[in-house]
Amino acid sequence: HDPRWGVLGAVGALPPAPGSPKPLPGHWCDPSGYWRLSPLPSEVDSLDEQWLGLRKERGLNFDVHLPGFHCYGIDLSLAARERGLRSYAIDAFVWHKHRGPNGYLISRREDSAKIRRRWSEDFMEEFQPSADYVERKWRKFLPFQTTSWTWGAP
Repeated sequence: HDPRWGVLGAVGALPPAPGSPKPLPGHWCDPSGYWRLSPLPSEVDSLDEQWLGLRKERGLNFDVHLPGFHCYGIDLSLAARERGLRSYAIDAFVWHKHRGPNGYLISRREDSAKIRRRWSEDFMEEFQPSADYVERKWRKFLPFQTTSWTWGAP
């Protein structure tokens, strides 16, 4: 419905609002539960990396200089904004589940070593170079946030 779209995804984050819960429009299921947060489609500041659709003819592409394997959803969303394009969370359901060492689906986030690791020092050592790079690259758009991280919050 919008010819100026650049990036689509299953779940996104709206602009940060101090003192308010983070609004995350989208449609997904993960070890935290089932979510269909409306309205959809919804223009968002950034998209989660669960699933992304790019409008490549608009010149959008992954940044080969982005260190590590984190923050590419916000990077692509801000690259779209830089080009005057928009990012949207759409009703594209994603089953975002993890499997445990036994091969069975994790039903609760507390049961996943992979998810628990996201709050560890080891994880932050991997994540921080990506986060710092994105913050430097897109300083002019601060503050901004993803589904799990906020940059430049007052």
